[in-house]
Amino acid sequence: MQLNEYFSTNLIAWYEKKGRKNLPWKTGQCAYHTWVSEIMLQQTQVETVKGYFNRFIKNHPNILHLANAPEDNVMRDWAGLGYYSRARNLHKTAITLKNQGLKNLPNNLEQLIALPGIGRSTAGAILALGFREHGVILDGNVKRVLSRFFGIFKYPYHAHGDRHFWFISELVTPKKQCAEYTQAIMDIGATVCHLKQPECYKCPIQTRCYANQNNIQHFLPQKKIRKKQTIFNKVFVFPILKDKVGLIRNEKNKIWNGLWCPLIYDVNDPSLKNIRNKPFIQQYKHIFSHQIWYIDCYVLVKDSCFHTIVKKWHDFNELTNLGLPKPVKVILERIDYEK
Repeated sequence: MQLNEYFSTNLIAWYEKKGRKNLPWKTGQCAYHTWVSEIMLQQTQVETVKGYFNRFIKNHPNILHLANAPEDNVMRDWAGLGYYSRARNLHKTAITLKNQGLKNLPNNLEQLIALPGIGRSTAGAILALGFREHGVILDGNVKRVLSRFFGIFKYPYHAHGDRHFWFISELVTPKKQCAEYTQAIMDIGATVCHLKQPECYKCPIQTRCYANQNNIQHFLPQKKIRKKQTIFNKVFVFPILKDKVGLIRNEKNKIWNGLWCPLIYDVNDPSLKNIRNKPFIQQYKHIFSHQIWYIDCYVLVKDSCFHTIVKKWHDFNELTNLGLPKPVKVILERIDYEK
C-alpha cells in the first residue's frame, strides 16, 4: 500500500472506532453548522466552543435569522470567545448571502473564499463536512500531523512552507470518504498527536510515521516564533447614574470592536488628573494573545465631565443583553454588588 493511501485509509478506520462523534455541531450536521463551528474553533479550544455554539445556534438557527439579527445580539452571543472580527464576519457573510437571495452557503470553493472571514481551509471544511463533497483543509492540527508523519521540515508559517503543506494535504485527501477523512485528521491532531505530549502509542499510523520512527516528534512542525507580549497600563472609568451604568460601543479600537465598554484611557492620560480621589474598585489583569493589560477601575457616582461623554445608559439588570468583553463583565458584576 502506498504511503498516501496508508495514511488516509488508517485514519478513516481509526475515526470510525474512536473519532469524536458527539460534538454539538456533528448532530444534524449541515453547511451552516460546519461554518459556525469552524469559525468558533479558530484560536479557541473545543470545550470552550461547545456552550457558545449551542447558544449561538439556538439564537441564530440559520443564515436568514443571523442576517436579520441586530449586530448587538450577535456580539452578545459571541462575548467571551475573543477575536471578535470572527463574529462580525459571520454577520457580514449572512447579510451578503441574504442580499444575494441565498438561504445557504455556496458549495463552490471560489465563491466561499470570496465571503468575509472564510479562508481556504474553512472553505474546504464546509465543502467536506457540510456538503459532503471534496474539500481540502489545512489548520494547525493538520499541519502538525502531516509534518510529523511525512517528515516535513519546512517552516509552515512562511509562504513557501505553506504552499508545500497545501500540496501534501491535497495529495493525501481522498476523493471518496472525504468527510470521514477530514474529521479523522482533525480529531487525531486534537486528541492524539498533541503539540507537546503526543500519545504515539494510540496513533493508527505510528509504524510509518517519520517523526515517531526517528523520535523527533517534539521538533516537528517547526515552531512558530512568538512575539513578546506588550504591556499596557489602562484605566477603566464607569460612570454611574442611579441604577444605570454608562457604556460606550467601541468602534475605534480593533480590540473589542463592536462591544460595549466603559471609558478607557491610558494611565497617563491628562483627562484623569482628578480621578485618583474617586472610588477605586480593583486592578484587573487581562491577557490577550499579543498584549497584557493592567487595568485600574474607577466608579463615578456623581455628575462629572465623564458623565457628559456617555450617551447611552444601561440598567444593571439588563447587562446580560449586551455584548461585553469578559473583563468588563467581571468588573461590572462587582460594581453591581457594591452599588
